[in-house]
Amino acid sequence: MSQELKWNFFRSHTNCLSFGYYFPSSFFYRNCKVPPISIIIHLFQHAKYTSTVQNVELLKNKKVKVNSLHSNKLKRQIKKVYLNSDTNYDKDSLREVGQTEIMSDIQGDKKRSVVRQLKVMNYNVLAQDLVELHGHLYKEHSSDCLTWEYRSRLLMEQITTFLPDILTLQEVQESHIPPFYSQLEKFGYKGIFKRRTGDKTDGCAIYYMSSLLELVEYRTVEYFRPHISPTLLNRPNVAIVARLRPNSSAPRIIGRDLIVANTHLLYNPRRNDVRLAQTQILLAEIKKLIKNVEPKEPAILLMGDLNSLPDSPIIKLLEDGRIPSYFNNLPPISGISHQCTYKNHEDEKKKEQLKINGESCNLLDQFKKVDQHESQLDLSHCFDFKSVYDWKNKYNHRLATTYQGSWVIVDYMFYSKNLRLISRLKLPTVHECECDIGWIPNKTSPSDHFPLAATFLVE
Repeated sequence: MSQELKWNFFRSHTNCLSFGYYFPSSFFYRNCKVPPISIIIHLFQHAKYTSTVQNVELLKNKKVKVNSLHSNKLKRQIKKVYLNSDTNYDKDSLREVGQTEIMSDIQGDKKRSVVRQLKVMNYNVLAQDLVELHGHLYKEHSSDCLTWEYRSRLLMEQITTFLPDILTLQEVQESHIPPFYSQLEKFGYKGIFKRRTGDKTDGCAIYYMSSLLELVEYRTVEYFRPHISPTLLNRPNVAIVARLRPNSSAPRIIGRDLIVANTHLLYNPRRNDVRLAQTQILLAEIKKLIKNVEPKEPAILLMGDLNSLPDSPIIKLLEDGRIPSYFNNLPPISGISHQCTYKNHEDEKKKEQLKINGESCNLLDQFKKVDQHESQLDLSHCFDFKSVYDWKNKYNHRLATTYQGSWVIVDYMFYSKNLRLISRLKLPTVHECECDIGWIPNKTSPSDHFPLAATFLVE
């Protein structure tokens, strides 16, 4: 009679970016029941991530130390069990393991598929100043796991294990950039940083692999615009919108420019109106940057900590491209239309001039009619975004990226139609967070958010 194994849920190593199951080699014995395919694949991925890092020539040149995750003996045992299993699995069984295979049936020129792949990661890394400022939020946590010395080591291990081509970060503490984040330069990254306004000490950052991409232009976005709306636009949140161009000497051919937007929206759960106004500004800034891109339409990535639940108007606008007009609270003086674009600059100048001179009242009336008409239109955008993650998995289990009174999703990765999702990093379910993972940060999770990561095919 076979004995069923009891699996323990935890990150088996700090370099492990996925949440899955781990079993020691001693569990493999003659009458052992074959473990689930997801567990086997999870361990293969440990080897895959390690191999990826170890074979990067840059790391060899820099003599970066990479720890071995699993012994060759264990790998052989896993392979033996996997190959000897008589259980049949369809392709869907690969879709909710550590690295989700979305397009496992990619056909045609495999070499072409590889060279056009793009790896992207988003992570709210939790600024140390915020840990100390909001200490009451971390009373249940181990104090050892809250130190920057401990957390920074794990953060760097996670980032450099996945080694994304584009990395977007939130809550990057400005004082930590020289001693810590500059280490990313050793791995070939260059970066852009924007601190939150006022007396805040953290902000957003975009890092990109300089051997693959070059920075063409970028805009830093401040949502603090009280002269436009003292109630909606009075917060210190910021964003970065960057245009990246494939490097002509890169080993991989991306094929088109990339527009990357990274933001951290307001936290206050009661202020969806503020977050929506911030999102409208961000979409307008993306559209403004795209106008300069020719001849091929750029691929777009919008990522960050949006502090918004999946059923909020913010996420509905981004995913569906349209929400009812009554959500739009931005005043006409903002210069942003119902389509989340900046209105024609010449029309705005003409309108202001007419106001100053007090002339052509009929024209002014026409402008008022246009504004009234726009107020009746749905709030929309033209980007046709898709989300890398759903709010639940295929088993109808809710997923989570952080804890805000309950385990919820507030971090997102949106992408345009000229990117094809190949794989993504698995997120834990709410049940797994409550029963197995517990409070974060902890010994294996260095932030109070889980990282998001995905691989795309640039079409």
